[in-house]
Amino acid sequence: MLNRIRRVLLLAGAVIFMAHCFGGSALATRYAGEPFSLGLGARALGRGGAYVAAPGDAASNFWNPAALAGITSSHLIAMHAETFGSLINHDVVAYAWPGREGSRFALGVMLYYLGGGGVAVTALDSLTNRPYVLETRDHADYLAGVSLARRAGASWSWGITGKFIYRNIVSESAYGLGLDAAVRWQPTSMVSVGVKAADFTGTYLSYNTGTTETIMPHLTWGGQLDYPYRAWIFTCAAEAETFFENRRGGSQVYAGSVSADFHLGLEAGYRNLFFGRFGSDVGHFTAGAGVRLWRWDLDLAFLDHEKLDNSYRVSLGYRF
Repeated sequence: MLNRIRRVLLLAGAVIFMAHCFGGSALATRYAGEPFSLGLGARALGRGGAYVAAPGDAASNFWNPAALAGITSSHLIAMHAETFGSLINHDVVAYAWPGREGSRFALGVMLYYLGGGGVAVTALDSLTNRPYVLETRDHADYLAGVSLARRAGASWSWGITGKFIYRNIVSESAYGLGLDAAVRWQPTSMVSVGVKAADFTGTYLSYNTGTTETIMPHLTWGGQLDYPYRAWIFTCAAEAETFFENRRGGSQVYAGSVSADFHLGLEAGYRNLFFGRFGSDVGHFTAGAGVRLWRWDLDLAFLDHEKLDNSYRVSLGYRF
């Protein structure tokens, strides 16, 4: 047990060291990866986004690809949301496949979209010297991901996700490639731990204007405790999202260039059919509910925000 804990700590330390090195790059751009941080699945979001240690399903393509190694049947999930006063559409679809019987490998794919319209392109009136709206244009961020996971023993699994990014903002566009890596450890049926290093090599965006941006690495680590009681199962999850880009006041806590945001979640499930959820997503209240009917999973989530409009997430899953 102690040797396994040491392995987790050594891995986390190595990822932090790599992220710190990339974080010092002159090309690094703070918040460049924020459009891809809104999550996948109303179940995860209803519990505050604390999902890095959760058991595998298709949403694990986003939260922790290592968890895909634990799936026993194919799973499809789709989510839609209109955020920030319906100004932005957020749509994601993901699929997970457990591989052949007896295989240690699992595969997953994900398509992620965040965008909308209404970006005003202005020009200057030569007579009045005042700006006017010339036209309105759309903006969008797209991400396509392919995940591979493998079991590495009775309690360990690892996973990677290769990502292709396309960004279109008015007259500018960019392409990028990135890589996420993750591990999951489940020493008992009640306890699990997850660590994900997102963009751990640095994800580079190259614009048609000749400029570049780098999405800096960040580390998400946390745990989950499941407690069964009669027909119920209660879940408590907590995780920290650690950044190395000098966010300071932009995060909940910081020390120098390192900062962290926290996600907390509670879930109660009755007979694995009905679910209720509460959470805290970077200090913002979340809630959700879900129902499982035959092979279908329908989940709803509410996300509160005191400065931006409240938002809702709806996701539908199907287990083959």
